[in-house]
Amino acid sequence: MTIFSGYVFLFIGIIAGVSANSFAKISEGFTVLYPALACIFFMFICLFSLSKAMTVIPVSYTHLTL
Repeated sequence: MTIFSGYVFLFIGIIAGVSANSFAKISEGFTVLYPALACIFFMFICLFSLSKAMTVIPVSYTHLTL
C-alpha cells in the first residue's frame, strides 16, 4: 500500500466518523431505527478505514486528525 492510499483511507475514515456522529445525534439515543443503523454502519467504515490507514501512516498523525 502506498502513502497516498493511506491518506485516502484516512480521509474516508474522517468522513465516516463525522457521519456516524451526526447519525448518533439524529437517532435520539438509538431509539430511532434507521439513523441508529446508519450510525453503526458508518462507525464500522470509520474503524476499518483508520485501521487500513495506520498500516502506512504513523499512529500519531492518524489520531491527531480525529
